[in-house]
Amino acid sequence: MVLRFRDFLARFRRVGTAGAAAVGVPADRAAERATEVRPLFALLAAAQEEADEIRRAGRRDADAVRREARERAEEIVTGALAGRAEARAAGFAAGRGAVAEEADRIRRDGAAAARALRRRAGDRMPALVARVVRDALRVPADGGGAG
Repeated sequence: MVLRFRDFLARFRRVGTAGAAAVGVPADRAAERATEVRPLFALLAAAQEEADEIRRAGRRDADAVRREARERAEEIVTGALAGRAEARAAGFAAGRGAVAEEADRIRRDGAAAARALRRRAGDRMPALVARVVRDALRVPADGGGAG
């Protein structure tokens, strides 16, 4: 506690009236103040204890929440790992089905293209055969001999 100048001077104040010497004890202001504030500090101590208990309860609650969250996270991870093989198999089956559909579509398109090519070849074949026969029967202008 810081001693104020006024308090310092109060030490030298006369206790009694001037004149005859009087026996007296100087006033102890610090002790008086301590006596006044002691009940307040007692109330503050109770409030401090209550605040400490609230903090302890908060820590306990937070620990419980963290523990429950950790357990729930472990359950989720365990479930995900257990379902991983099933999900992978389902994904492969879906992918396999898509690939099979694509392969069927490619086969159908290929068969249609082959039919169209055979039809075109069948349409063009008589003209090409006639041309080859005509070219084969044609006699060269120089008499047919190679020289």
